[in-house]
Amino acid sequence: MSEMEDLTREYEEHKRQLEEEGVEFRSISYEYIGKDKTFELTVIPFKQIATVTKKTPLADGTYELEIEKQGMNFEEICHYFPPIPALKKKGYKYNMLGLFRSILYEMYVAVQESGIPRAEGNVRGVWYSHFIHVTESVLGLGETPSVQNAINSAWEDMIVSGLFTYEDLGIISAKENVRESRVRDSPFNNIIIAVEKEDLFEGFRWIPRLFNCTLIAAGGQPSRAVARAFIKQLLDEGVDLNQQFEMCTVSDCDPAGYYIQESFRNQLEKAIEYYGGSGHIDIHRMFVRKDQVTAKLLDHDGVPCKDKTATAGAAKAEDTKWDNFCEMTSGGLYKIPPSSWDGPTYEIEGEVKVRAKLELNAFGKDNIESAIVREILKLIEDHSKIMIPEIMRILNDLKETVAQDKYKQMEENEIQPIIDSYLDEIDKLRRDYNYEIYNAQEAADKKFIDDTEDLTNEFEADRDQMRDDVDDKVRKEMDEYCKLEDQIKELLERQQTIEDKMFNKVDDELNEIMEREDKYEDDIEPYERERDAEKERLGEMMEMYEEESNVFKNECSTVFGPAKEQLRKSIFDAYDDIDIRFHDIEQDDDIKPHIARLLQAPDLLLDEGMTCFRQPTPTFLDTTSLSKAAQNKEENIGQHRDAFTPEFTGAMEDLIKEKGLDIQFEVKESLMQVAQIDEDKLEKFDSNTRQKIEDEHGEM
Repeated sequence: MSEMEDLTREYEEHKRQLEEEGVEFRSISYEYIGKDKTFELTVIPFKQIATVTKKTPLADGTYELEIEKQGMNFEEICHYFPPIPALKKKGYKYNMLGLFRSILYEMYVAVQESGIPRAEGNVRGVWYSHFIHVTESVLGLGETPSVQNAINSAWEDMIVSGLFTYEDLGIISAKENVRESRVRDSPFNNIIIAVEKEDLFEGFRWIPRLFNCTLIAAGGQPSRAVARAFIKQLLDEGVDLNQQFEMCTVSDCDPAGYYIQESFRNQLEKAIEYYGGSGHIDIHRMFVRKDQVTAKLLDHDGVPCKDKTATAGAAKAEDTKWDNFCEMTSGGLYKIPPSSWDGPTYEIEGEVKVRAKLELNAFGKDNIESAIVREILKLIEDHSKIMIPEIMRILNDLKETVAQDKYKQMEENEIQPIIDSYLDEIDKLRRDYNYEIYNAQEAADKKFIDDTEDLTNEFEADRDQMRDDVDDKVRKEMDEYCKLEDQIKELLERQQTIEDKMFNKVDDELNEIMEREDKYEDDIEPYERERDAEKERLGEMMEMYEEESNVFKNECSTVFGPAKEQLRKSIFDAYDDIDIRFHDIEQDDDIKPHIARLLQAPDLLLDEGMTCFRQPTPTFLDTTSLSKAAQNKEENIGQHRDAFTPEFTGAMEDLIKEKGLDIQFEVKESLMQVAQIDEDKLEKFDSNTRQKIEDEHGEM
């Protein structure tokens, strides 16, 4: 027996032992890029495989590593995930790919059983929560290409086979759009959130939508085009480019991460200078800072940095970047090298260590998000000013309301009468056709009467004569019966005889009448069938015309759709284009009193030249709305207070209507044109439909 055969037999025997322990081996098949693929999934329902960790913020600003679930040790992994024979022959002690598949499946099962969805994150976050401990601490491996390939293959098998989806695990992907700016009429238009990774962008978009500031994602490297477009937008919105800008940065704790935040700063400042401003960017670094990193956290989640340089010059450049990083972080990051490390090492404080970095994903989305929000709340001196953009949001909603009312008014007074008039023509055709069908059915009834008149008259005459004869015979016998009535008691036997004689005499005649009625019914049945079939055919023709006309009517109704949509769009666009700024409405004589009612110092706004943007006291009465909204991630903070009375919104609505008085909309002519063009279709429809009905049911 060959060595491979021995290894195969040993492998199968090991699997049988595992099955006896309760381990399940599932064969999963799927098709990928036209190829059939099969893999074996090891399910261990009675034992935790991966050590699952999370980060907890401490009072001093650092983060403590906590183990939520303790996983297998090295010996257990070797036992439950034995290498396949080919790998065993090469000296492997465990099946890495099988291990990673089972960890992913274990994570999915835990989510399903708990009913609690994972916090949103990306694939990289799973490396820190489920893979890094088993890979580095248990298996003694770094994040090598073979480890990365095995994890990627495990993800592919799980997702493509359909065992679960990324959404099942709260995995989100990067988005193409990398900037969200809400700066119009914003008191906080100088606040910028700059994140390194695009996959954080979508989950953080609620922050600029609430705080009316800007979120930009670098996606590995900041974009000059994005910086220019942002500053140009500020310029167009009338934002002061000479003010100090506050930038909250989020990037990896490595040379590249610090390079990215400086690139953000440089590109934005150059764009400000390009558009004539003198403002500068002040950086507030949120993540990852060295002071947030504990020794335990670095040992667990720190990623060894292996320089990928081909020349001495490139190596020197990398050293320079690292030196700069160390200078900015008071010494940089170093950790004990993993057992498989084959890169450069450095003696730090008497220990052999390697350069390390700590990525954003090690901290989790929620921790990063809460740190950003805390910093923004610190930067904003007057939280109540959030109501300024909120008022403008209400104003924009009212624009839509006014536009919708205008459209409904024009639709009712100008559009619908034209459409109704046109569609009435289709209904008239249908009524005319139904009238023709009704007349045809009446003619069918008349033809039936005419065709059966002689037969019916003959039958009725014969029937009446026979009934008269029977009545005469009965009367005669009854007369004789009545004469003998006084003698009934003595003549019972004779009476019975007479009765029998009487009914025997008319029995034949009664039977003959019944036979004549049966013959009449048989004679008239073909005429009845012909009449009923004709009426049924005509009814089917009527129904078919009805169906065809309804289809045609619906088609004709859609003809007006583009013209109606054109009108609707032109109305909404026109009202949307009405340029009303907060500076305008706060000085409007009708609106100013309502805004002043909401202020801490209402008299200030009533002073000439004073504005809510420059109130020396907190602007609005409720100074906690922004904090409440941030806690609930609410964009619309209006629900935290009853700020907008009907009189207030009514005054803003009147302002919009006044601005829109000169707007004219001409759509009636195009609707008439559509209706006129379609008049020819009415005749074609009627003739084509009649022909279609005749082809199926015959002529009327």
